[in-house]
Amino acid sequence: MDDSARTRITPSRVAPPPPETHYGDVIEEADHLVVFLGAGVNTEDLEETWQEGSGYLPDDRELARCLAGHLNWSDASPDLAEIAQRARALRGDARVFAWIRSVLAVESNPRPVHSFLAELPQRLETARHEAHYPMIVTPKYDLALERAFKALNVPFDVALFMGPEAEHRGRFVHLPWDSEYVDPTDVKDWDGCTPIPIAVGNKYNSFPIVSGPYGGELKRTVIVHLNGAVDDAHGGFPWTKNYVITEDHYIDYMSDGTVEEIVPGQVLAQLTDSSHLFLGYSIADWRLRVFLKRVFKGETLGSTQHWAIEREPDELEDRLWKGLGVTLYQIGLSDYIAGFDEPLPPQPH
Repeated sequence: MDDSARTRITPSRVAPPPPETHYGDVIEEADHLVVFLGAGVNTEDLEETWQEGSGYLPDDRELARCLAGHLNWSDASPDLAEIAQRARALRGDARVFAWIRSVLAVESNPRPVHSFLAELPQRLETARHEAHYPMIVTPKYDLALERAFKALNVPFDVALFMGPEAEHRGRFVHLPWDSEYVDPTDVKDWDGCTPIPIAVGNKYNSFPIVSGPYGGELKRTVIVHLNGAVDDAHGGFPWTKNYVITEDHYIDYMSDGTVEEIVPGQVLAQLTDSSHLFLGYSIADWRLRVFLKRVFKGETLGSTQHWAIEREPDELEDRLWKGLGVTLYQIGLSDYIAGFDEPLPPQPH
């Protein structure tokens, strides 16, 4: 077999597939839904193993392997934070960030999940005769999701966490769609928006989220980058070295103040009051648990409905999700999003 082929083993059944009623439940929660978009969305449907220069984006394990290759570390752990920590110690920040950028700045086509999320607001509006916009939270540094929204001319705002080596470190920056320098009818002009640093999260309320008696309502999609993002001046992300990626970065994550001071108040309220849908995430990944522990005070994510979608979970994953109050369904992401084709009309082209 070609070494570039991605091995596909039929996974053992740990959790059930989603029942037909699940898709209706997600649609009913659409006006109070937070989608967590994990590393798995970049590569799940690809048959070949990612290689640098292949023209598409890696998942976290493949990015870790890329960094390890620069260090000539053949038996490296697949843990990205561990590899990045070692690379930083041996070669320094500038070299490590340059390696990361060379991989993530690729103009790759969005994956099916990215396109599905960009289509979702209009499909929901067609089905329910009113607009609904989820908030999308991602630890990914690439901008594939933003490219999917731009390709369909779908408006969106961004809340971007600034890493420890970037300007405004340890705080969020708001990239608003409707900046005075932006023509909202022309998606190509979004890169001219004026970024707004958020010094105190709970004193900032300029995201397109309107408070109501049953939680906030988004007037357009808000994309939250938890761990920084690759610099792309043409895409509205001019900050270099803006990554939360090493073990030390995660140890210090959001430690410069309370969660209420750091996370924008509207974003925090939406996180704590909404249902959650985890796509392409592994809860065994300790980096996700760092963020969830910072935000949620109790042992679970609250009393609303929460779901996780994984193709190959194991028993540990099932136990950890249940401990958070999350229902795990076992299914590939492409098959999962195809399940919305019956209750929702297709995206018109």
